[in-house]
Amino acid sequence: SRDWSSDVCSSDLHAAENAPVRLNIFVAGVTAAFVYPYIGFMPVFVTQNLHGGAREQGLILSAAGVGSMVGLWYVAAGRGGQRLTLWTGAGYMLLVAVFAQITSFWIAMGVLVVAGVVHSVYSTLNQALVQLHSGETYRSHTMGIYQMVTGVQPFSTLVLGLLIERIGPAHAVGLYAGLAATITAALAVGATLSARAPAAPATDRE
Repeated sequence: SRDWSSDVCSSDLHAAENAPVRLNIFVAGVTAAFVYPYIGFMPVFVTQNLHGGAREQGLILSAAGVGSMVGLWYVAAGRGGQRLTLWTGAGYMLLVAVFAQITSFWIAMGVLVVAGVVHSVYSTLNQALVQLHSGETYRSHTMGIYQMVTGVQPFSTLVLGLLIERIGPAHAVGLYAGLAATITAALAVGATLSARAPAAPATDRE
């Protein structure tokens, strides 16, 4: 039987050499590192920014879930590809940055509902594309790498907590999610321009 270390190295190499898979895993890592940590500080936003309590926190946490149901219906219809994944990812990250600045409870609810829609489209398509673009032999290994990369979230949450303590939740999450949105939007622009670029004419070999 093959040595497990050889399998791991082979899978890592496959993911590194596969551009679409590499892109999707990278964006998943950006999301886990710079966006998802805000959820752990939701009580801070509810009490400090939105001046609410336990009831408001329950409502605000359910807002993204309501939006996610709408987004999943769209994905279930069989729509979407790499460009939509990147654009919805960038949109989700931007909406999180916007949410962090809002002081009106109902406006914050509305923003998170929309964020839930685009997040469900982004996250579902991102995982599906990783599996679609992976070779059948490496599919489970590639998903393992995907999950391992997203495991950075707890460490990033620690850093975000220290940043919130220094500059406040609005600025800290705005900076975190805004950076992620900028990176992902740049990738989305690149993917869109590449898709629209005319194919190079074939040249006959002599």
